[in-house]
Amino acid sequence: MKDRHPDRETLESFFAGELTDEQDRVLQRHIFTCARCEERLIELLLAPGGDVLGSSVQPLPPPSPALGNGHRTLIRRIVEEKPPAPRRSDLAAERAQAAGLWRELQRHAPELRRRLVWQDRAYQTWGFFELLIDKAHQTLPQEPRQAEDLARLALDVAEHLDVDFYGSAAVETAKVKAWTHIGNTLRVLSDFRQAEQAFQTAELHLSRSWLDPVDEAMILELKAPMRRAQGRYEEALELIDDAIAL
Repeated sequence: MKDRHPDRETLESFFAGELTDEQDRVLQRHIFTCARCEERLIELLLAPGGDVLGSSVQPLPPPSPALGNGHRTLIRRIVEEKPPAPRRSDLAAERAQAAGLWRELQRHAPELRRRLVWQDRAYQTWGFFELLIDKAHQTLPQEPRQAEDLARLALDVAEHLDVDFYGSAAVETAKVKAWTHIGNTLRVLSDFRQAEQAFQTAELHLSRSWLDPVDEAMILELKAPMRRAQGRYEEALELIDDAIAL
C-alpha cells in the first residue's frame, strides 16, 4: 500500500485471497475507516469497463470462491447489500421511546419480559437495544445477575431486529455487543467456561458484521480481566495491548 492507502495491486491480491491474514485484516480495517478508499473500491468493483475511473481502468475480477468470511462480509457490505442505515430521526425516535418501554417492561419478571420482547415489535428496535446494553453495563458492579438478565434481554432484542430495515451486518453487530456483555457478566460471576463460550460467540458474529475495529477492541478489552482472573497475566497484557492498538 502506498501512503497507507491500498493500490490496485493490493486490492487485486485481496480479492484473489493472496494476502496474509495480517495483511488482510489491516486492509479491511483501513477500508472500514477510510471513506475515500471505500468509495474507490466500490468504483473499481462496479466500473463497467472503465467508464467510472477512465478508459484505462477495468473492473476488478470476481472474488475467489475460496475467500473466507471476512472477505465475503466486506464484499456484501460494499457491493451486494449496502443497506441504508436508519435515518437519524428514526434512531432519535427509538431512543426517545426506549425509556418508556423499559418502564413498562421492568414491572414484569425476567421470563415474561423475554416473551414480551419476542412478541411485541415495539421492543424490537435499535434504540431499545442500546438502552438495555447501557443498563447492563451500569448494573454489573452491584448486581451481576441482574446485569446478565439485561444483557440476555438485549440479545433477545438483537435476534428480533428487522434485517430489512437495519441490514444483516448491523444486526450481527448488535449480537456482537450483546454476547460480549454476556461474557463479561459471566466473567464477574467467575463462570469462566461459559464466559469463554460467550466471547467466542461474539467473535463469530463479529466475522459476519461490519468488522468494526471498535467492536473487536471491546471484546479484547473485556476478555483481558478474565485472563487476569485466571492467572494468565501475559495473555491479559497482550489483549490490552491489542485493544489499545485497535
